[in-house]
Amino acid sequence: MSTKNSSSKNEEKSSDSFKYEILSHIGILSQNQSGWSKEVNVVKWNDANPKIDIRDWDNEHEKISRGISLNLAEAEKLSDMLFEIDFKEMLI
Repeated sequence: MSTKNSSSKNEEKSSDSFKYEILSHIGILSQNQSGWSKEVNVVKWNDANPKIDIRDWDNEHEKISRGISLNLAEAEKLSDMLFEIDFKEMLI
């Protein structure tokens, strides 16, 4: 069963096995034809510390795919790594 937190813009939902709250929507990386979006969000899983989260979500943010969640140190390290990449050179 999913519930939505009506007291704020954050979406708090739960299922039988876990609870999550989207604290901040950072952006959409891509969207497929079925309407699912690969998104970057700040998500709080099971009342733990918030993490940067990358995964596919349905339009209602009720169904999710497997993805990756990064703590702040991991997200900063990934950002540094991506900043160093010359993506144009990779395509040659």
